[in-house]
Amino acid sequence: MGMTDEFETSLQVLRGFDTDISVEVYEIKRSVASTGKRAAIRFADLKRKRYWFPLMVGIGLLVLQQLSGINGVLFYSTTIFANAGISSSDAATVGLGAIQVIATGIATWLVDKSGRRLLLMISSCLMTISLVIVSAAFYLEVGNSNGTILINF
Repeated sequence: MGMTDEFETSLQVLRGFDTDISVEVYEIKRSVASTGKRAAIRFADLKRKRYWFPLMVGIGLLVLQQLSGINGVLFYSTTIFANAGISSSDAATVGLGAIQVIATGIATWLVDKSGRRLLLMISSCLMTISLVIVSAAFYLEVGNSNGTILINF
């Protein structure tokens, strides 16, 4: 930023006055110079396969996350538990939140061990299965109660 004298003085104070900082100063200046030379990606560059594939994977993951339906289940968990016949639906919702926190911790540990791709494929399959079960349970309950909808949106 044009403050090289102040930078070198600050680095000398940080490292000590008896330390030679010339190599470190050179490396930092070289790093800053190479950072400024990076070309910005334009919107038209996203059509290239180099950028298009990772972009589509990222967008696909975001869409998968939003369409999984888990937000609806979590937002209406108290109503779902109450309609399922659980007397303390608030306590069950707190339990669900605790399970979610524990599962997030386990998932973070698993990402380091097994990798993101495998974990994403397994969790997507399990999410699909669990949401099919929840959907079937609601369909059967709606069919048994003469077509009344249990959750009011």
